[in-house]
Amino acid sequence: MKPLTLPTHLHFMDPLRFIETMILKTKGQKCALFLSESAAKRYHFEPMIERLSKTSQLTWIKTSYSTPDYHDLASTLRSLKGLEFDVFIAIGGGSCLDLAKSTAAFIDFSKDDVSDEDLLKIIKDKTYLSQTTRPQLIAVPTTAGSGSELTRWAILWDFDHEEKLSIETPHLAFDEAYIVVEFTLSMPLKLTLSTGLDALTQASEAYWAKSTTPSVQVLALQAIRLIVRNLPRVLADPYDYEFRKNMMIGSILGAMAFSNTKTTACHSISYPLTLKFKMDHGLACALTLGDILRHNLSALSNPESVYEAFNINNPEQVTQWIEKLSEGIVSMRLSDYGVKESDLETLAHLSFTLGRMENNPIDLNEQQVQDILKLHL
Repeated sequence: MKPLTLPTHLHFMDPLRFIETMILKTKGQKCALFLSESAAKRYHFEPMIERLSKTSQLTWIKTSYSTPDYHDLASTLRSLKGLEFDVFIAIGGGSCLDLAKSTAAFIDFSKDDVSDEDLLKIIKDKTYLSQTTRPQLIAVPTTAGSGSELTRWAILWDFDHEEKLSIETPHLAFDEAYIVVEFTLSMPLKLTLSTGLDALTQASEAYWAKSTTPSVQVLALQAIRLIVRNLPRVLADPYDYEFRKNMMIGSILGAMAFSNTKTTACHSISYPLTLKFKMDHGLACALTLGDILRHNLSALSNPESVYEAFNINNPEQVTQWIEKLSEGIVSMRLSDYGVKESDLETLAHLSFTLGRMENNPIDLNEQQVQDILKLHL
């Protein structure tokens, strides 16, 4: 049985202690800060950035990508040409964290004038695996959450060719992650919903993945319990610290689980929905959660424990719960994203992502995926 591995050191702290810790950790270091300008203003980071610029050799990479693609990575690498770094600090959601990890994985290529097309080839050929060193990586997630702070991979998108790109190395996990619940209090409702559903789907898929273990399943069930019981509360009362804290803990437990298993059919089916119709990643993942639970029931050794965690009596209630939760915030109907019945065959064909669909405990074929998607038109 594969051992449970958790390479990232987690630290829970308040905002003031976090800022002082960053100042101390980066003193005299060559530091790259991945942070959007809007987040810097929202979290009042201007004084921290000013102090960092005096105590360290700071380069601020002003991220602004909600779904970073390989062009964004190429642009970031070109902006760092001729620079060396001791540490990367990424403060933001999963997209910001993934861009920081991707940049770290490709930092050696910043020394050359790599074109966007050359970079895409390097990603697909996995030439980047020849790089054996990287800066220290520090994550500060501001959503609950993508789980990127605990995984060994990063996701980029290729919208030109409608492909999801996965960058993975054995050493790509963040060295440290700082959890500051206060940073999640200002999340908009749609982002709260989408990232919360992403975390819920990750935990669920970790539970039933072919690569799951008893330890993973314990983590996954507790993550599901926390998210199911707290996501409706936090949507109703977004500034409640306890609800946000419980969501963050649920997200972290789910990330601990799926970082050891990877995801399954829900995520695999979601990718073409995001690539072709720009459906938010978390919403696209959760869209089929109830359907895939129903499909996988016979593979579950203890389905009652899953029902208890979800607080349901049957898989259909998962879909109903998600639809009710989304009312007034965002649509969960594919037709509202421009999907037509004539698109379903193509979407089903594109839903078989290597490393994800075959991790599902019960196989699906294209017709089954098409039938599932038709339920959500």
